[in-house]
This record gives sequence, structure tokens and C-alpha cells, in this order.
Amino acid sequence: MLDELRKQRDETSEKLKAEKLQGNSRRSKKWITPIITRSVTSWNGWSFAQRRLRKFATDADYECKQAERADRLAKLAFLLGDIERRRRDLEAKRRVLADSKPS
Repeated sequence: MLDELRKQRDETSEKLKAEKLQGNSRRSKKWITPIITRSVTSWNGWSFAQRRLRKFATDADYECKQAERADRLAKLAFLLGDIERRRRDLEAKRRVLADSKPS
């Protein structure tokens, strides 16, 4: 896209120079101005697309990091639940052993 715009600009410049040499600058300006306007509009559109893509990439990166954090938290919550279950099991076994010992 950028190469295409540069090529258009170079062609336009060459045509403008040729028209000016012929002395038809007023006619050439009427002919060249729409081309320059289209090139600038294309360039602005390309620039806008780049900004949008950069924003989408930033948003996607943020969402990916959030998903990774949520996944990590879910894994830690699962491990914590497992640890709590084992702690309760050990407490219950200790109570059973304490109750079964003769005094």
C-alpha cells in the first residue's frame, strides 16, 4: 500500500512538471488536485487503519493477559480447595485416633 502511494505521488509529480513546462499550470492544477486529494485520503485511511489495528492488538494482548490471570487464579483456587480438603481429612483422622486411644 505504501509503495503504491509513493508510486502515485511520483507519477503525479512527473505529470505536474510536464504540465507546468507546457505552460498549462491552471489546467494541470485542476487535473492533479483530485489525484493528490485521493492519495492523501488513501494515506489518511491507511494511517487510520494502522491506529485501529494497533488498538485491536493492544486490546487483544490485554484480554489474553486477563485470561491467563483468570486461568492461574482458577488453578490456585483448585489447589487451595485440595489443600483444605486434605487438612480437614487429617483433622478428622487425628480426632478419630485421639478418641480411640485408651486413657
